[in-house]
Amino acid sequence: MDLTARRNARLDEEEQQLSESLASEVLAEEYESLWGSSETKIRQINTDEIRTYKSPRGKAQPYFVNAKKVKALQLSLQDNGMLQPIVVRPLHHDEFYEYEVVIGNSRFAAASNLEWNSVPCVVQEMTDDEAYDKVCQSNIHRHYDTLAPSELANLYQGYLDNRGDNDDTVRFIAERFGTSPRSIYRYVSLLKLPTSLIQAVDEKLLPFGKFERMLQAFTYRQLEVIGEYIQYYRCKINRNTIAKLEILADQGYSFSMDDITDLHERLERLDIEKAPVTTDKPEEYSVKLFATLRELHSEKFSELSDAEMEEYIIRLVAAYI
Repeated sequence: MDLTARRNARLDEEEQQLSESLASEVLAEEYESLWGSSETKIRQINTDEIRTYKSPRGKAQPYFVNAKKVKALQLSLQDNGMLQPIVVRPLHHDEFYEYEVVIGNSRFAAASNLEWNSVPCVVQEMTDDEAYDKVCQSNIHRHYDTLAPSELANLYQGYLDNRGDNDDTVRFIAERFGTSPRSIYRYVSLLKLPTSLIQAVDEKLLPFGKFERMLQAFTYRQLEVIGEYIQYYRCKINRNTIAKLEILADQGYSFSMDDITDLHERLERLDIEKAPVTTDKPEEYSVKLFATLRELHSEKFSELSDAEMEEYIIRLVAAYI
């Protein structure tokens, strides 16, 4: 390598180091501005003194820890170090740990996988309610549209567990996340399903709009068998399939976890032209649909007439179907 090449390589290295240094300083300033004064400055804390987040009832955070994201973070930490510190809170009554992660659970998982002895942290005193709120808020604005239904269900249920299952809590959640009380209760009711069916909803094997019908039509034991059937055959459930399952249930069919194949064969043999349709008159159905849309999205639909609503829905269907 000639002198010019060496000089350029050295300048590139110095520029990179300066860039990383400036980035660290900027992040430190932003965190200090966000979290307070000198008592909450960034400091290194041993990883064996920190635990991942647990709610007051001992549950994990409502978000899934994405293995691919953690792997990507590991590579980033190896190349650049941890430029953005983790936010932790002190644990005053824990026998094994001094701190708990509030913001940065994925980064902490990546650092732990790399067997780091310590990580940069911002320490902030928080109550249980404040900590849960920070956990939810730290991800919701960036990932709200990509959250699985069960993540939203667990997020809402966590607030109800921590703050009390009452109208005040529901209004707080609705204002916090820009949703409606009805939507909150719909998501929370998803948690009444067996785990296999919750997973089916997350994986879009069972449409979100159909799970309430399933809850009404089948016993919990039957739902468990149906969930195992969906997972075993990886089949998507539509309203015709649900109608067939309802027919089997009405006929006294014994849903058995030991013979999922028999259930599959019976569904294949059962021939129905179409699923039962609603007995509502079309006009009555339109009134219900428009009322529901105005309730869920008042900011968009409250000022529209029924004719304008119908026009909007027609255009929406034409654009996406």
